[in-house]
Amino acid sequence: MNGIEIRQMTYADIPAICKADHGPAQRFYALRGYIPDGKGVYYMEQVLANDEPCKNDDELTLCLVKEFT
Repeated sequence: MNGIEIRQMTYADIPAICKADHGPAQRFYALRGYIPDGKGVYYMEQVLANDEPCKNDDELTLCLVKEFT
């Protein structure tokens, strides 16, 4: 196919912002089967260590994943 590789995705991940005004989006993802990846929260795309300070802005996220069968 002209050098284009087609692959089937086995999972999708979405960074869900943790701010209160993003609650409807968080519920939307949960109702569609997305679950936390189990690593905790991320800040600026890095997993936060226990008791590490951070700012609750758009960079504080929870990675939600969904496997496709």
